[in-house]
Amino acid sequence: MFKLIESKTDNAISFGEFVEIVVTFSCFEKKELMRYFFYILDRNRSGIIDKTELKHFVSNMWERELLTNVTDGLAYLDGIDDGDNAFNFAQIEDMQHRYPLTMYPLYRLQTCIIQHTLGEYFWENHKAKLIDHRTETLMEQEKALKLRRKMEVKSKELVNEEMLKQRMGYKYYLFPWKRGQEKARMMRIAVLEQELDKTYSTKLIRTELKV
Repeated sequence: MFKLIESKTDNAISFGEFVEIVVTFSCFEKKELMRYFFYILDRNRSGIIDKTELKHFVSNMWERELLTNVTDGLAYLDGIDDGDNAFNFAQIEDMQHRYPLTMYPLYRLQTCIIQHTLGEYFWENHKAKLIDHRTETLMEQEKALKLRRKMEVKSKELVNEEMLKQRMGYKYYLFPWKRGQEKARMMRIAVLEQELDKTYSTKLIRTELKV
């Protein structure tokens, strides 16, 4: 659990660091807790966990008294082993979904910490606030993205309008009713140019392949 923070010393942690560990660990959702477990065992950050190390970890969590569901889960991993004796996060998550008791001690540890610190009500309320904050942040980001896209579209419209002015010259101001016709004509020309570019690129590729 101490890997959740960057402690100033190797042999001890301050009270503030302890609180930071408890808060972080208690606020983990199930998938986040699984990712933390994976992070702990993936010491060299290769994205995979050694089979022997995984089985040793699970066995120690259960104090070597493995239930049938747990042994079945580990046997399932043996069945999906592709020969490298290691598993990625998706494989372990799939195993946990099929055999939920395998990692039960890990979830039980979190529950005990929650119950013996500030209680389940406090942490559930705190999690709800965090989720609301994340949702609000995502909505703000989405709103900003939509605004940016709208500005990009507006910018393109302005560029097209400038192109239209250059194309029509003084007629742009004298014959405003012709702007739509000219813009449509310019768009047709642009489409034809794109098609010609694609045709030329295809012929060029074929020529190079023959050579």
